[in-house]
Amino acid sequence: MEPTLFNGDIVIYNPISINNNSSLKEGSLVIARHPIKINVLLIKRIYLISNNGVDLRGDNYKESKDSRHFGLVNLKNIIGIVDKRISNQTSNNKRELIQKIIPEVR
Repeated sequence: MEPTLFNGDIVIYNPISINNNSSLKEGSLVIARHPIKINVLLIKRIYLISNNGVDLRGDNYKESKDSRHFGLVNLKNIIGIVDKRISNQTSNNKRELIQKIIPEVR
């Protein structure tokens, strides 16, 4: 997702459910389960929402593996909407504090 996210960045997201996905909008950055590799999580931007699923695209158009390669993603595979990004350039003290406050975010 470069240039939006870089390796080592921490993301905080708001979980959504299949019954409560009205906050999904085109342009939103989301975390989703890969439609083919079930154990793989993706962070992509919603390009288009249709009745058949969600078209997810990476911000680095030339390098991204996204819906252009694996097709639409079912709404049930969208886990949440990215709310905040903590840069991998953030000082170690701040990163350690964040990881103590939110230990599951690593």
